[in-house]
Parts: sequence; C-alpha cells; structure tokens
Amino acid sequence: MKRTLIHKPIKITAYEFTGDVKEITDVLESINDAVGYAKYGWEVITEHEPPFIQIYDDEFDARDLLNGGYMYADEDGNISLFSRDEMHEEWDLVEANENS
Repeated sequence: MKRTLIHKPIKITAYEFTGDVKEITDVLESINDAVGYAKYGWEVITEHEPPFIQIYDDEFDARDLLNGGYMYADEDGNISLFSRDEMHEEWDLVEANENS
C-alpha cells in the first residue's frame, strides 16, 4: 500500500507492507522494471521464525518489511527501508490510504 508522508519540507510516497511477501516482491519487480534492469534480487527466508525477506544488497536489513515496515524508492530506484516505529516517529501521514 502506498502512503504519502511528510517530514517538513520533504514529502515522499513510501510503500507500507502488511506481512504479505507478494507485496514486497511486486514492489521490487516494479522498481527493476522502472530502472530497466534487475537492480534488486531477493530471497524469502522461510526457515527463520518469523520469516523475512533478504534483498541482495549489503546495505539493507529487510527483516522489518514483513512486520509492517516501509520502503521508499527514489527516481533512480535506490531504496531506503524504515521500520514502522521509525516512520511513525519521524514522518506525518498526509494521505490515509492510497492503494497501489
């Protein structure tokens, strides 16, 4: 689900995840499509409890994505990940629900 958030003066549209792995993989596929190549790969780690998704880039700890985390992608497809707590503490929700 896309959410518009603001941390004055910056306004972003970030993806909020609700625990469905397909939501995350769909967003990663759309980022790859937008940049025109396979910028990101991923693997769902189901042997771990709770399960998490590993994005193939050493900079990301994507464990919080399946627990209601947020992802922001800039115009070049570079992603930033935020935990639910971090996003809600630092950003104000502008639009309640914008389905993607």
